[in-house]
Amino acid sequence: MPGMWELVIIVLILVVLFGGTKAMGTIKNLGREVYDIKKKLDDINDIKKGKF
Repeated sequence: MPGMWELVIIVLILVVLFGGTKAMGTIKNLGREVYDIKKKLDDINDIKKGKF
């Protein structure tokens, strides 16, 4: 997992390459995907534990 400074550098590169609006939309979508993956992993763990 990248540290805070690595994430800042990645965001700055995205802003330079794609412009502010498109980069922020990409970051928002990435955050949404990470949230969905974590939620699905939690669901899988619940199924394994028999909570479903």
